[in-house]
Amino acid sequence: MSPSNLTASVSEIEVSLNWLDNSDNETVFLVERAVKLKGKKLPQFIAVAQVSNNITTYSEFLDYGSYIYRVRALDQNLSTYSNYSNEYSVKLSAIKSGGKGGRR
Repeated sequence: MSPSNLTASVSEIEVSLNWLDNSDNETVFLVERAVKLKGKKLPQFIAVAQVSNNITTYSEFLDYGSYIYRVRALDQNLSTYSNYSNEYSVKLSAIKSGGKGGRR
């Protein structure tokens, strides 16, 4: 079965993903990411990680921007992928400093 309930948290430039493992025979989970661009209808996903079976988290550091993630499982025979999880969008924004600058 497909992973489900994909969620993410963002801390400055780190994205941490979590999902539910709905399979009992996966070998790895494949994590994919796409850059979210305005006006693009079909994002181009790339594989960014393979996570061992029964592990349901993944974290990475990225540049500021908007991204979309999805996850799928690969069965123990390394021959069949599950359907994708839900897609989850995140936005990493530069932290704006307050005031007119620091001390001199």
